[in-house]
Amino acid sequence: MSIRFLKICNLRILKKITLIVVNGNEIKLKYFGIITSISKKNNQVILSDFPKNIKQLPNNIEIEIGYSPNFTKKYTAQSFLFSNKSIKVKLSQIFSENELKSFIRQAIYIDENIIKANNPDIILPEDLLDLEVINISNNEAIGVISDVQDTKANQILIVENNDFILPIPYINEVVKKINLKEGKIYIELIEGLLDLKEEKNK
Repeated sequence: MSIRFLKICNLRILKKITLIVVNGNEIKLKYFGIITSISKKNNQVILSDFPKNIKQLPNNIEIEIGYSPNFTKKYTAQSFLFSNKSIKVKLSQIFSENELKSFIRQAIYIDENIIKANNPDIILPEDLLDLEVINISNNEAIGVISDVQDTKANQILIVENNDFILPIPYINEVVKKINLKEGKIYIELIEGLLDLKEEKNK
């Protein structure tokens, strides 16, 4: 199973299974990324597939690691080191090299309240799933977002309807407005964008 497939599965699972109960309190876990490598020297797990709009998190917070949000174990993240290419998470508990390697291909999940308290304007990839995509020039529906994929340049929103699949870049020139309450995202069909659509076989 590839790292990309793991990420897509987790996004879809998180859309439906996010609530856990701890001491009577509901906690909504959010996908933070896939662990793709480790640093034994620094006792770190390293994420290279993660939401690029999360810019900061506090030290010494509880995280959960597992293959899905309902099969995780709790750990404490001592610190986070953010860069454009990766996030390095230093764990408080000291692990052997083999123990750190066992985390590879597992995902990290973090309490949504912690993420949003430190990134107040954030919209996470799983928040975009199933939003209706509207052409802002004529208010016509194009399809719904079926997936969100990461590239080195930007995120790609996969828009799907009964006739075709259309990848659109998540950039200001295209995405003009997001209304999570209405469940809609408004885009501008810039020149050449519709050339990217893939017709479905009927």
